[in-house]
Amino acid sequence: MRGKQLITPVNLENWVIVFTRRNSAQAQDLVQTLSRVGPPMGMRINSPTICELQDDRNDSYITALKQYVTPQTQLALTILPTNRKDRYDAIKKFCCVDHPVPSQCVVQRTLSKKQMLMSVATKIAIQLNCKLGGEVWCLDIPLKNLMVVGIDSYHDSSKKGRSVGGVIASMNQALTRYYSRCTFQHSMQELMDGLKLKNVMVVGIDTYHDSAKKGRSVGGVICSTNNLLTRYYSRTTFQHTGEELVNGIVTSMRGALEKYHEVNGVLPERIIVFRDGVGDGQLRAVFEHEVPQLNECFKRSGGQDYK
Repeated sequence: MRGKQLITPVNLENWVIVFTRRNSAQAQDLVQTLSRVGPPMGMRINSPTICELQDDRNDSYITALKQYVTPQTQLALTILPTNRKDRYDAIKKFCCVDHPVPSQCVVQRTLSKKQMLMSVATKIAIQLNCKLGGEVWCLDIPLKNLMVVGIDSYHDSSKKGRSVGGVIASMNQALTRYYSRCTFQHSMQELMDGLKLKNVMVVGIDTYHDSAKKGRSVGGVICSTNNLLTRYYSRTTFQHTGEELVNGIVTSMRGALEKYHEVNGVLPERIIVFRDGVGDGQLRAVFEHEVPQLNECFKRSGGQDYK
């Protein structure tokens, strides 16, 4: 990547570097090397505000960050003598929670080999550019108006009763910009309450062909009936030999909608359908054969305005 232009470079004009006295030489070398590797990538890196500590206590790092990080600070870089977890956690807590600012921690050992410093500084500069909102590289995504969403839960074993659910979603065509949000949950809860999708029905459709009994195939439909997606209604219908398209969708879906209404008192506002067992050559046939059945079922169950 050295010498190659970043897609969207961001200049680093106002930043802070914190290090101990014994790491002063490595800090100076890193600052000078960053200023050399940045411009060829399109990233101008100005001289930072320098804070030299007398010791490596956690409180010393936090006190320095409180003193030197301002609302105008773009990034705080700290050089750590070791990879002690408690020190790293304290710095990240300050920079992520107490005083939100992009941060980069570098262990002194990473900077110890001068012959590798150009390579190390290049990788650090790329990371800084990403944390400042820049874009390093991307793929040509052929799908238009696409959003990619990631969902996960984190369970802290040291703090029982507290879990966090996170959602991140792409915001642009190149999938290089994202929106993210987290919500607190009950202890060890894997399902995401923070999604806030109410009255959603998830539907699965598939077909089974029994090679031993020629002339008999089975189409199956299964639908969720509660918001946690833990209770389901299911139904099967017999079909002609080897027939992949499910003819009994109307019967099955209408039964599912009636059951959903019985459980929730309302019809679902959103219905997500997962259709399995269909090859690429059958996609058009599914669209032309099954989708009209679904639309007809919705009209019968909820009237012309139910879409």
